[in-house]
Amino acid sequence: MQRMYRLVFLLNVLILCCKHWGDETHGPNHVLHSSVVRARPESISSATVKNVQSKFAVDVFENKKLNLDVEVGLTPSGHFIVKQVRTTDSNKPNLKTDVVDSLGSDVLDKDVENPSQDKEVNKEEELVQVEEETEILKKNYAMLQAKIEELKTLYYSRPRMFDENILNNIERKLDASYSELYKNNIYAVIQGDMEILSKLDLMLIYLFLVWDNSYTYFRDLLNVLQHLSMSLIFRIINENGSIFDKSNLVALQSSKDALGLKELVSNLDSICLKWNRLVGLIKDQIVQASIFHHKDELIKHLSPIVNLSLRSDNYKNDPIRLLKDEILDLIERVENQVYKLKAEE
Repeated sequence: MQRMYRLVFLLNVLILCCKHWGDETHGPNHVLHSSVVRARPESISSATVKNVQSKFAVDVFENKKLNLDVEVGLTPSGHFIVKQVRTTDSNKPNLKTDVVDSLGSDVLDKDVENPSQDKEVNKEEELVQVEEETEILKKNYAMLQAKIEELKTLYYSRPRMFDENILNNIERKLDASYSELYKNNIYAVIQGDMEILSKLDLMLIYLFLVWDNSYTYFRDLLNVLQHLSMSLIFRIINENGSIFDKSNLVALQSSKDALGLKELVSNLDSICLKWNRLVGLIKDQIVQASIFHHKDELIKHLSPIVNLSLRSDNYKNDPIRLLKDEILDLIERVENQVYKLKAEE
Protein backbone atom coordinates (compact mmCIF):
# COMPACT_ATOMS: atom_id res chain seq x y z
CA MET A 1 0.00 0.00 0.00
CA GLN A 2 2.88 2.37 0.72
CA ARG A 3 4.23 2.01 -2.81
CA MET A 4 0.75 2.55 -4.20
CA TYR A 5 0.63 5.82 -2.28
CA ARG A 6 3.97 6.76 -3.71
CA LEU A 7 2.87 6.11 -7.27
CA VAL A 8 -0.31 8.15 -6.83
CA PHE A 9 1.63 10.92 -5.18
CA LEU A 10 4.33 10.90 -7.86
CA LEU A 11 1.77 11.29 -10.63
CA ASN A 12 0.23 14.23 -8.80
CA VAL A 13 3.63 15.84 -8.29
CA LEU A 14 4.37 15.52 -12.00
CA ILE A 15 1.01 17.06 -12.85
CA LEU A 16 1.64 19.91 -10.42
CA CYS A 17 5.10 20.51 -11.81
CA CYS A 18 3.88 20.45 -15.40
CA LYS A 19 1.16 22.95 -14.55
CA HIS A 20 3.63 25.09 -12.69
CA TRP A 21 6.03 25.14 -15.64
CA GLY A 22 3.12 26.16 -17.79
CA ASP A 23 2.32 29.16 -15.57
CA GLU A 24 4.95 31.31 -17.25
CA THR A 25 3.74 30.30 -20.72
CA HIS A 26 0.00 30.55 -20.30
CA GLY A 27 -0.24 33.43 -17.84
CA PRO A 28 -1.63 33.88 -14.38
CA ASN A 29 -4.95 32.22 -15.15
CA HIS A 30 -3.29 28.81 -15.00
CA VAL A 31 -1.57 29.27 -11.66
CA LEU A 32 -2.20 26.33 -9.29
CA HIS A 33 -2.91 27.24 -5.66
CA SER A 34 0.12 25.46 -4.27
CA SER A 35 3.37 26.45 -2.59
CA VAL A 36 5.50 24.52 -5.11
CA VAL A 37 8.15 26.87 -6.53
CA ARG A 38 10.00 26.15 -9.78
CA ALA A 39 13.74 26.41 -10.01
CA ARG A 40 15.44 25.81 -13.35
CA PRO A 41 18.30 23.24 -13.12
CA GLU A 42 20.67 25.45 -15.07
CA SER A 43 20.22 28.32 -12.62
CA ILE A 44 21.15 26.25 -9.53
CA SER A 45 24.70 25.61 -8.39
CA SER A 46 25.96 22.06 -7.84
CA ALA A 47 25.77 22.47 -4.07
CA THR A 48 22.19 23.76 -4.00
CA VAL A 49 18.98 21.85 -3.46
CA LYS A 50 15.90 24.03 -2.97
CA ASN A 51 13.12 22.66 -0.80
CA VAL A 52 9.50 23.70 -1.12
CA GLN A 53 6.37 22.47 0.55
CA SER A 54 2.92 21.76 -0.83
CA LYS A 55 -0.34 20.71 0.76
CA PHE A 56 -3.02 19.09 -1.35
CA ALA A 57 -5.39 16.12 -1.53
CA VAL A 58 -5.08 13.11 -3.79
CA ASP A 59 -7.59 10.40 -4.64
CA VAL A 60 -6.86 6.90 -3.47
CA PHE A 61 -8.86 3.72 -3.76
CA GLU A 62 -12.58 3.50 -3.06
CA ASN A 63 -13.09 7.25 -3.64
CA LYS A 64 -11.17 8.12 -0.51
CA LYS A 65 -9.07 11.24 -0.34
CA LEU A 66 -5.70 11.46 1.32
CA ASN A 67 -4.51 14.85 2.56
CA LEU A 68 -0.75 15.17 2.10
CA ASP A 69 1.88 17.56 3.36
CA VAL A 70 4.82 17.31 0.96
CA GLU A 71 8.35 18.74 1.00
CA VAL A 72 10.02 18.61 -2.43
CA GLY A 73 13.60 19.46 -3.43
CA LEU A 74 15.10 20.04 -6.87
CA THR A 75 18.64 18.77 -7.53
CA PRO A 76 21.13 20.36 -9.97
CA SER A 77 20.55 17.39 -12.29
CA GLY A 78 16.91 18.38 -12.65
CA HIS A 79 15.43 15.57 -10.55
CA PHE A 80 12.77 16.22 -7.97
CA ILE A 81 13.51 14.76 -4.54
CA VAL A 82 10.67 14.23 -2.11
CA LYS A 83 12.10 15.05 1.31
CA GLN A 84 9.06 14.24 3.42
CA VAL A 85 5.53 12.95 2.90
CA ARG A 86 3.08 13.22 5.80
CA THR A 87 -0.66 12.83 6.08
CA THR A 88 -2.51 15.79 7.54
CA ASP A 89 -5.63 13.78 8.27
CA SER A 90 -5.96 13.45 12.04
CA ASN A 91 -7.64 10.09 11.55
CA LYS A 92 -4.60 8.61 9.84
CA PRO A 93 -1.13 8.11 11.24
CA ASN A 94 1.78 9.78 9.53
CA LEU A 95 3.00 7.95 6.49
CA LYS A 96 6.47 6.52 6.32
CA THR A 97 8.92 9.14 5.05
CA ASP A 98 10.09 8.23 1.55
CA VAL A 99 12.53 9.84 -0.87
CA VAL A 100 11.96 9.24 -4.57
CA ASP A 101 13.33 10.88 -7.69
CA SER A 102 11.32 12.35 -10.55
CA LEU A 103 11.44 9.09 -12.46
CA GLY A 104 9.68 7.27 -9.64
CA SER A 105 12.62 5.13 -8.50
CA ASP A 106 13.38 4.83 -4.80
CA VAL A 107 16.41 6.78 -3.62
CA LEU A 108 15.91 6.31 0.10
CA ASP A 109 13.31 4.50 2.13
CA LYS A 110 13.66 4.77 5.86
CA ASP A 111 11.91 5.92 8.98
CA VAL A 112 12.38 9.43 10.22
CA GLU A 113 15.38 9.41 12.53
CA ASN A 114 16.10 11.65 15.45
CA PRO A 115 19.89 12.28 15.60
CA SER A 116 19.82 13.15 19.28
CA GLN A 117 18.01 9.91 20.11
CA ASP A 118 20.53 7.94 18.01
CA LYS A 119 23.40 9.51 19.93
CA GLU A 120 21.77 8.59 23.24
CA VAL A 121 21.20 5.01 22.07
CA ASN A 122 24.81 4.71 20.91
CA LYS A 123 26.04 6.14 24.20
CA GLU A 124 23.94 3.65 26.17
CA GLU A 125 25.24 0.78 24.04
CA GLU A 126 28.81 1.91 24.63
CA LEU A 127 28.21 2.09 28.38
CA VAL A 128 26.73 -1.42 28.39
CA GLN A 129 29.72 -2.71 26.42
CA VAL A 130 32.18 -1.05 28.82
CA GLU A 131 30.34 -2.55 31.81
CA GLU A 132 30.43 -6.02 30.24
CA GLU A 133 34.16 -5.74 29.49
CA THR A 134 34.82 -4.53 33.04
CA GLU A 135 32.93 -7.50 34.49
CA ILE A 136 34.94 -9.91 32.33
CA LEU A 137 38.21 -8.34 33.51
CA LYS A 138 37.11 -8.57 37.15
CA LYS A 139 36.07 -12.19 36.68
CA ASN A 140 39.38 -13.16 35.04
CA TYR A 141 41.41 -11.42 37.74
CA ALA A 142 39.36 -13.17 40.44
CA MET A 143 40.09 -16.50 38.73
CA LEU A 144 43.79 -15.60 38.66
CA GLN A 145 43.78 -14.91 42.40
CA ALA A 146 41.94 -18.18 43.00
CA LYS A 147 44.63 -20.14 41.11
CA ILE A 148 47.41 -18.47 43.08
CA GLU A 149 45.60 -19.41 46.30
CA GLU A 150 45.24 -22.97 45.02
CA LEU A 151 49.01 -23.17 44.52
CA LYS A 152 49.54 -21.84 48.04
CA THR A 153 47.20 -24.52 49.36
CA LEU A 154 49.22 -27.19 47.54
CA TYR A 155 52.47 -25.82 48.92
CA TYR A 156 51.27 -25.73 52.52
CA SER A 157 49.33 -28.98 52.33
CA ARG A 158 49.75 -30.95 55.56
CA PRO A 159 47.88 -33.99 56.88
CA ARG A 160 45.80 -33.73 60.03
CA MET A 161 48.31 -35.73 62.12
CA PHE A 162 51.33 -33.89 60.76
CA ASP A 163 54.40 -33.91 63.00
CA GLU A 164 57.70 -32.10 62.45
CA ASN A 165 59.68 -34.44 64.70
CA ILE A 166 60.60 -36.89 61.94
CA LEU A 167 62.34 -34.30 59.77
CA ASN A 168 63.93 -32.81 62.88
CA ASN A 169 65.38 -36.24 63.67
CA ILE A 170 66.77 -36.57 60.16
CA GLU A 171 68.27 -33.10 60.50
CA ARG A 172 70.11 -34.11 63.69
CA LYS A 173 71.38 -37.37 62.20
CA LEU A 174 72.83 -35.48 59.26
CA ASP A 175 74.36 -32.96 61.64
CA ALA A 176 72.66 -30.20 59.64
CA SER A 177 70.68 -27.07 60.41
CA TYR A 178 67.74 -26.37 58.14
CA SER A 179 65.74 -23.16 57.94
CA GLU A 180 61.96 -23.03 58.18
CA LEU A 181 61.75 -22.33 54.45
CA TYR A 182 63.99 -25.31 53.68
CA LYS A 183 61.78 -27.62 55.72
CA ASN A 184 58.58 -26.22 54.19
CA ASN A 185 59.98 -26.91 50.73
CA ILE A 186 60.62 -30.55 51.64
CA TYR A 187 57.15 -30.89 53.16
CA ALA A 188 55.61 -29.33 50.04
CA VAL A 189 57.18 -31.78 47.58
CA ILE A 190 55.73 -34.74 49.50
CA GLN A 191 52.60 -32.90 50.73
CA GLY A 192 53.69 -33.39 54.34
CA ASP A 193 53.16 -37.15 54.02
CA MET A 194 54.24 -38.65 57.34
CA GLU A 195 54.64 -42.14 55.88
CA ILE A 196 57.09 -40.86 53.27
CA LEU A 197 59.08 -39.00 55.94
CA SER A 198 59.22 -42.19 58.03
CA LYS A 199 60.54 -44.18 55.06
CA LEU A 200 63.22 -41.55 54.43
CA ASP A 201 64.28 -41.77 58.07
CA LEU A 202 64.54 -45.57 57.93
CA MET A 203 66.52 -45.50 54.68
CA LEU A 204 68.93 -43.00 56.20
CA ILE A 205 69.51 -45.23 59.24
CA TYR A 206 70.18 -48.20 56.97
CA LEU A 207 72.63 -46.31 54.77
CA PHE A 208 74.51 -45.10 57.83
CA LEU A 209 75.18 -48.70 58.74
CA VAL A 210 76.34 -49.95 55.33
CA TRP A 211 77.75 -46.98 53.44
CA ASP A 212 80.33 -44.41 54.34
CA ASN A 213 78.99 -41.87 51.82
CA SER A 214 75.48 -42.03 53.21
CA TYR A 215 75.72 -38.56 54.76
CA THR A 216 76.62 -36.86 51.50
CA TYR A 217 74.15 -38.86 49.45
CA PHE A 218 71.23 -38.21 51.76
CA ARG A 219 72.04 -34.54 52.07
CA ASP A 220 72.02 -34.35 48.27
CA LEU A 221 68.62 -36.07 48.24
CA LEU A 222 67.09 -33.56 50.64
CA ASN A 223 68.69 -30.63 48.79
CA VAL A 224 67.11 -31.76 45.52
CA LEU A 225 63.70 -32.20 47.13
CA GLN A 226 63.72 -28.73 48.68
CA HIS A 227 65.07 -27.16 45.46
CA LEU A 228 62.18 -28.64 43.47
CA SER A 229 59.66 -26.80 45.60
CA MET A 230 61.79 -23.66 45.78
CA SER A 231 62.30 -23.37 42.01
CA LEU A 232 58.78 -24.37 40.99
CA ILE A 233 55.77 -23.79 43.20
CA PHE A 234 57.36 -21.42 45.74
CA ARG A 235 58.68 -19.28 42.89
CA ILE A 236 55.09 -18.57 41.89
CA ILE A 237 53.53 -17.97 45.30
CA ASN A 238 56.42 -15.97 46.75
CA GLU A 239 54.98 -12.54 47.55
CA ASN A 240 58.47 -11.05 47.41
CA GLY A 241 59.41 -12.82 44.20
CA SER A 242 59.51 -11.71 40.58
CA ILE A 243 56.18 -13.08 39.35
CA PHE A 244 53.23 -12.34 41.61
CA ASP A 245 54.62 -9.79 44.01
CA LYS A 246 52.35 -6.98 45.21
CA SER A 247 53.30 -4.49 42.50
CA ASN A 248 52.69 -7.01 39.72
CA LEU A 249 49.32 -7.99 41.18
CA VAL A 250 48.26 -4.34 41.29
CA ALA A 251 49.24 -3.96 37.63
CA LEU A 252 47.34 -7.11 36.66
CA GLN A 253 44.25 -5.95 38.53
CA SER A 254 44.09 -2.82 36.37
CA SER A 255 44.94 -4.66 33.15
CA LYS A 256 42.56 -4.25 30.19
CA ASP A 257 43.74 -7.45 28.50
CA ALA A 258 41.03 -10.00 29.32
CA LEU A 259 42.57 -12.65 27.07
CA GLY A 260 45.99 -12.16 28.66
CA LEU A 261 44.56 -12.70 32.14
CA LYS A 262 42.66 -15.74 30.94
CA GLU A 263 45.87 -17.20 29.51
CA LEU A 264 47.59 -16.71 32.87
CA VAL A 265 44.77 -18.59 34.60
CA SER A 266 45.03 -21.43 32.09
CA ASN A 267 48.80 -21.79 32.57
CA LEU A 268 48.49 -21.73 36.36
CA ASP A 269 45.81 -24.40 36.15
CA SER A 270 48.19 -26.58 34.13
CA ILE A 271 50.93 -25.99 36.72
CA CYS A 272 48.60 -27.13 39.51
CA LEU A 273 47.79 -30.35 37.68
CA LYS A 274 51.40 -31.09 36.75
CA TRP A 275 52.65 -30.31 40.26
CA ASN A 276 50.25 -32.86 41.73
CA ARG A 277 51.50 -35.43 39.24
CA LEU A 278 55.13 -34.61 40.07
CA VAL A 279 54.49 -35.01 43.80
CA GLY A 280 52.85 -38.36 43.11
CA LEU A 281 55.84 -39.59 41.07
CA ILE A 282 58.35 -38.55 43.74
CA LYS A 283 56.40 -40.24 46.52
CA ASP A 284 56.08 -43.43 44.44
CA GLN A 285 59.84 -43.40 43.76
CA ILE A 286 60.61 -43.12 47.49
CA VAL A 287 58.18 -45.94 48.30
CA GLN A 288 59.79 -48.18 45.66
CA ALA A 289 63.25 -47.46 47.03
CA SER A 290 62.17 -48.29 50.58
CA ILE A 291 61.19 -51.82 49.56
CA PHE A 292 64.78 -52.88 48.95
CA HIS A 293 67.21 -53.73 51.73
CA HIS A 294 70.27 -53.64 49.54
CA LYS A 295 72.28 -50.46 49.16
CA ASP A 296 72.67 -50.64 45.38
CA GLU A 297 68.98 -51.24 44.72
CA LEU A 298 67.99 -48.52 47.12
CA ILE A 299 70.34 -46.00 45.50
CA LYS A 300 69.22 -47.07 42.03
CA HIS A 301 65.61 -46.11 42.83
CA LEU A 302 66.56 -42.85 44.51
CA SER A 303 68.95 -41.78 41.73
CA PRO A 304 66.24 -40.29 39.43
CA ILE A 305 65.56 -37.83 42.26
CA VAL A 306 69.12 -37.25 43.44
CA ASN A 307 70.40 -36.71 39.89
CA LEU A 308 67.46 -34.57 38.82
CA SER A 309 69.63 -31.47 38.41
CA LEU A 310 72.35 -33.24 36.45
CA ARG A 311 72.39 -33.04 32.65
CA SER A 312 72.81 -36.72 32.05
CA ASP A 313 71.53 -38.79 29.14
CA ASN A 314 70.79 -41.57 31.59
CA TYR A 315 67.86 -39.60 33.04
CA LYS A 316 66.79 -37.31 30.18
CA ASN A 317 63.66 -39.38 29.51
CA ASP A 318 62.82 -40.03 33.13
CA PRO A 319 59.16 -39.11 33.87
CA ILE A 320 60.10 -36.99 36.89
CA ARG A 321 62.60 -34.95 34.88
CA LEU A 322 60.25 -34.51 31.93
CA LEU A 323 57.45 -33.32 34.17
CA LYS A 324 59.76 -30.95 36.03
CA ASP A 325 60.89 -29.41 32.72
CA GLU A 326 57.28 -28.99 31.60
CA ILE A 327 56.46 -27.09 34.79
CA LEU A 328 59.54 -24.90 34.35
CA ASP A 329 58.47 -24.03 30.81
CA LEU A 330 55.00 -23.08 32.05
CA ILE A 331 56.46 -20.90 34.80
CA GLU A 332 58.68 -19.09 32.28
CA ARG A 333 55.60 -18.52 30.14
CA VAL A 334 53.66 -17.15 33.10
CA GLU A 335 56.48 -14.80 34.08
CA ASN A 336 56.80 -13.45 30.52
CA GLN A 337 53.04 -12.95 30.31
CA VAL A 338 53.02 -11.02 33.59
CA TYR A 339 55.77 -8.70 32.33
CA LYS A 340 53.91 -8.21 29.07
CA LEU A 341 50.64 -7.27 30.78
CA LYS A 342 52.47 -4.99 33.17
CA ALA A 343 54.22 -3.22 30.28
CA GLU A 344 50.87 -2.53 28.60
CA GLU A 345 49.68 -0.47 31.55
